[in-house]
Amino acid sequence: MVHSEIVLYRTRDLFPKQQILLRIDKILNMKDGLSLDELADVFSPTLGEVEMSAQLLLERNIVSQISLDLLKEAGREQSLYALEQIMMLYVLDKLLMSGDITRQEGALLIEVMSEHYYRFTGKPSELVLIRKMGVPSFMLVTAGTEFYFDNGVKVVLRKPMGTFMEELKLKLG
Repeated sequence: MVHSEIVLYRTRDLFPKQQILLRIDKILNMKDGLSLDELADVFSPTLGEVEMSAQLLLERNIVSQISLDLLKEAGREQSLYALEQIMMLYVLDKLLMSGDITRQEGALLIEVMSEHYYRFTGKPSELVLIRKMGVPSFMLVTAGTEFYFDNGVKVVLRKPMGTFMEELKLKLG
């Protein structure tokens, strides 16, 4: 009996109930429009080789001009964007458009994702924004990681990167 309690505890840590319920809800809502193979592709952690120009990203409504302009200001504009850069632009755009981050924080996000996102490819991870006395800082962490700060630090945003990837896959079709 002790062994099963340990297994349940570990399973609960690896698969938080809220995330499981959200995924089940997505599957139920998408199942009528997609085949099982298409559903599996949406929820798989990889997407294969993808490259797109800025113009194509705009035409397909994947990102806005504001995000591309911010990327240009950061000196990271390219003629073609690979999946990692498209993911960074998509996350940037979603957070800017929702009002979750400012343009200044967007520039920080570009730096953090450009430098470190590749380390989390294929792994469950989270994007975390913290502030101390109004000064923002982004972190990319392995999903489920616990972290502790002094009393002056506030966690402003904590979002699973897998959610962004699932949304992006649907847009890329």
